[in-house]
Amino acid sequence: MAFDTFGEGRTRRPVRCVIYTRQPVGSSDELSSCAIQREACAVFAAAQGWSVVDEVFEDVGFSGATLDRPGLQRLLAFVRQAGADRILIHRLDRLSRNVRDCVRLFDEFRRLKLDLVIVTAPELGDAAQDHFLLNIMASFAEFEREMIAGRIADARAVLKAEARRIAGAVPFGYNADPRTKQLVPNSREAEIIR
Repeated sequence: MAFDTFGEGRTRRPVRCVIYTRQPVGSSDELSSCAIQREACAVFAAAQGWSVVDEVFEDVGFSGATLDRPGLQRLLAFVRQAGADRILIHRLDRLSRNVRDCVRLFDEFRRLKLDLVIVTAPELGDAAQDHFLLNIMASFAEFEREMIAGRIADARAVLKAEARRIAGAVPFGYNADPRTKQLVPNSREAEIIR
């Protein structure tokens, strides 16, 4: 088991970790589920000999564009009060997709003497070049979020300009017009509804 050593008396205690996971908005991808991320982090921690707190900190269906997420806020409250040695995340973009928010979190983690461990990039440590790489990774995460948002906005604008339907599934009692995708009544299903 891995231990941290403190002070002159060489007091040793197990390394205590918390795991944070986030599943993106609208994602149904099993590989990005919180359960899969948590399992990968737990396996990594076990391989290092670290102990993981039992409490689950996760956000399902929340954007990484903001820190206003219940699971993340509970995690921050927990580490501020109960303390921990390390925060484990699967990938940096699960923590945040906003550079300023990442920097704010990095600063708070340093102030609390918490190590951030990214399971997919465990070689990143506390050296200056590692901080530089984390900031570059945060910039890429934000860039990717903005590119996705731009593509969605462009696709919606095209559909709107062509007077085509933007919304999701076709409700019972209607069909989507093959050309415009607008809802048109389905006489047979409408009769059932009546």
